[in-house]
Amino acid sequence: MSKKSSPTRFRVSSNCNHEVIGENLIILNRKTGNYHEMNQIGKEIWIFIEKNRPDLQEIITFMSKNYEEDSIREDIEEFINELIEKQILEYD
Repeated sequence: MSKKSSPTRFRVSSNCNHEVIGENLIILNRKTGNYHEMNQIGKEIWIFIEKNRPDLQEIITFMSKNYEEDSIREDIEEFINELIEKQILEYD
């Protein structure tokens, strides 16, 4: 992610399709041909991003309402960076 004066906003890549199966989310990146599976927490973040195009702080605030973790910011940053590396999440 690049540092900008305004917050970076995240969005789901237009190259991805997804399907909810039980508590998990399956994502197909049509560009790479790779499938990715997310657990319940990953699914919650994904759906929040898809609906809201949030910045990092908005994601942290949303997730903090349901989960009490000392490392929530670091965990979410790591997760978001992983999604960007896998080309299933984009930002502007």
